[in-house]
Amino acid sequence: MREADDFVSTEMIRAATAYDFNRIGATLCHFKKHKAAECLSSGDQLWWYLTPETDTRVKHVDERVPEEKGTRNRRRRVAILTPLAQVVQTESEKPVNPFNEGNAL
Repeated sequence: MREADDFVSTEMIRAATAYDFNRIGATLCHFKKHKAAECLSSGDQLWWYLTPETDTRVKHVDERVPEEKGTRNRRRRVAILTPLAQVVQTESEKPVNPFNEGNAL
């Protein structure tokens, strides 16, 4: 509608955007509710035009204020796993090699 800068029908909007009539109708009703668009009827057809000077839709964006760092300490919840190579075996747990010269059978 902004590019047309003139009266536009719903059929013209559908041809330009390929949206279905339900979506176009909902959008136009939203525009009319917020006085961003008005319509005129001519026979059995509605002609829509934009009225940006009376648009009541306003978006307020407040300036972001940085917050202070919190006082809460976070603990790490990581399980400490010992790698298999670092496991120390005692003498009794070590496997016996039968082919070793020091072993007597």
